[in-house]
Amino acid sequence: MLKEHECILRCCKFSPSGEDIERIKEIPFFSFNWSSVIWELGRQQVLPLVYFNLNRIIQDKKLDFTLPAVLKNKYYSTAAVNMKLWQEYRSINELCIQRKIRIVGLRGIIFSYTLYPVNALRNLRDIDILVQEKDIFSIRDILILNGYRHVPSPGFFAYDIKNECGTNFVKNCGAINIILNVHWSLASRRPYSLFLPELWGRVKEIKIDNVVVSVLSAEDNVLSLALHLRRHCRSLCLKYIFDIKEVIEKEKDIDWDYIYKYSRINHIRNTVYFSLYMCRTLFNTMNIENQVIRFNPGALRKKLIRLIINKENYFYHNSFKGIMLRLLLFDRVIDIVVYLFRVSFIERLVYNKLFTAGFLRKLFSKRTKS
Repeated sequence: MLKEHECILRCCKFSPSGEDIERIKEIPFFSFNWSSVIWELGRQQVLPLVYFNLNRIIQDKKLDFTLPAVLKNKYYSTAAVNMKLWQEYRSINELCIQRKIRIVGLRGIIFSYTLYPVNALRNLRDIDILVQEKDIFSIRDILILNGYRHVPSPGFFAYDIKNECGTNFVKNCGAINIILNVHWSLASRRPYSLFLPELWGRVKEIKIDNVVVSVLSAEDNVLSLALHLRRHCRSLCLKYIFDIKEVIEKEKDIDWDYIYKYSRINHIRNTVYFSLYMCRTLFNTMNIENQVIRFNPGALRKKLIRLIINKENYFYHNSFKGIMLRLLLFDRVIDIVVYLFRVSFIERLVYNKLFTAGFLRKLFSKRTKS
């Protein structure tokens, strides 16, 4: 493992251990290719956290090195974006409360305040919320009245409701465009619709910044994050794995029976195993060894997963490995067949490539005129 990669992993913690600090002190920062390091931090979406820890260690240990100014600039720009996104989420949440519509904040917008000691440490790119299906059109109306527009166009809203787990809205706020993703399920049909009938009954209300917000239970967060990690198998971002690790370590009384039950029902047991495996491999996550054994996908599949991705080759992950990994995370062969035909072929070729490109729309319009 390169020294740069080792440094990133050792700094990707809220409180680096004494061993981590001593090892970081020995790393020759002057020999780093900092352009490559900054690019990697951006790809892994952990730049604020790594910069915060590395800067603190350099200052506390009086090391003779100054970090590139671009790291500091990106850290503070992340803090500014995070603050703007939180203000926007808070505003939408208050409007929904007034109309008696319940929304649940997902992932980063909530984690930046509940898991991370400083909200600037979590790299936020957008806002994700979960709504009940009966409230989809009400949420759309609220967003449009508050300056949002549907992406790519209002004409696709009906398609998203029928075929996807969510849809996107964008609002221009001066220097930044705020992207708000409205979800009515935690995952798209990949290849089946997600079945979690207890989810809304397990939603909790907490206070953040003197505002009451609804959040997922720890168990549903684990399922949500595992599915999100599977969706991004090609990039396999370190931030997503770190989030899973923090949820597991913070919530001491996780109901693993619930997670196991619904991972089997939804055929995502291998997906949950993979998320636990990555947490243990990269971060030595505590108290999950029994669960790694429980979700065991079988000797051959486990060996292939560990061959494709492990601590030594994690930073050399690529799209090809991601595709192979994605196939291994299906629980059954029939799941792969359904996915490749219904999702990969019909959705990506027919809809994404042809319809959105305008080819089929022009064809249909010609037939209509004739």
